[in-house]
Amino acid sequence: MLKADYEEGWSKLAVREVAEGVFLIDAFDMGIPNRTSVYLVRDERSALIDTGAAHSRERLILGLQETGLEPRDLQFIILTHIHVDHAGGAGWLLELFPDARVIVHPRGAPHLAAPADLKAATRKARMAYPFHPCEFLPIPEEKMEAARDSRQIPLGRRTLTLLETPGHASHCICIHDDLTNGIFVGDSLGVKIDHVRDHQKYEIFLPAMVPPRFEPQEALRSADKLAAFQPKWFYYSHFGASPETERLLAKYRNVVERAFELAESLKKEEADEAAACTRLYNWLLREVLEIPQEVLGKITAEIKLSLELNIHGLVRYIAGKRSA
Repeated sequence: MLKADYEEGWSKLAVREVAEGVFLIDAFDMGIPNRTSVYLVRDERSALIDTGAAHSRERLILGLQETGLEPRDLQFIILTHIHVDHAGGAGWLLELFPDARVIVHPRGAPHLAAPADLKAATRKARMAYPFHPCEFLPIPEEKMEAARDSRQIPLGRRTLTLLETPGHASHCICIHDDLTNGIFVGDSLGVKIDHVRDHQKYEIFLPAMVPPRFEPQEALRSADKLAAFQPKWFYYSHFGASPETERLLAKYRNVVERAFELAESLKKEEADEAAACTRLYNWLLREVLEIPQEVLGKITAEIKLSLELNIHGLVRYIAGKRSA
């Protein structure tokens, strides 16, 4: 059985089977519960969907242990994209699972083999958040395989199909599981987190328009591509599984379309960066989150990172269009 050293406070596991053979492990990203999901798909062969950040690896190892996974049981580590909270732990996981192969978009593989530039870019994007360390252990090229569009990975009773879904980033993929008709969406359909405050549940939904290169039109095309499967489940990286696929697709499309319209308006107005940030911040708070004002004031600090990354991503998009 896998072993892990862990600090007090990490021993309370959050592992559950959310669909047949699909296990959600809470990575406790930045020590926060219900923020980042890692999924284990178990069959005759097994696949891990994302790894979480490097600092989550002890928690992930304990979660895998809880499912009964042995070191020789994991064949694939499939990365939805190479951002730190999704792929940061991959290099360390390979040391524990010697038979596993990392499957990643061809644009992402070189950055995982030599992660210096990736680390620098991540630090720049998140420099105000020292509690979110940026660690990547280089992954040997021979341990990686290309996540080509439409590639199929048979695991036994189920087959996983890889789907290129640019928008959030150029190196994004989603994974369709035919047994559950579910899609592991990474960040390609935004962030959906159920937040409980004063015994009430509120849905935090943000479009994941992060730096360095969010592309709204590509994001909408990717959403249409996923909709064609008429999926029963969306397995979100942030956070959890949801059967409300039609509603969430419509919500994502609406938010991204509105973001694009707002970006075009700010570009035409030639608004400076400070003014653009203020407009975008107010839009996200008042129109996108759809949370009562008295509750919103209590949770804003907890979602500050997500809000600011969305704002900076859209500002970068506007700046790129101006210089084009």
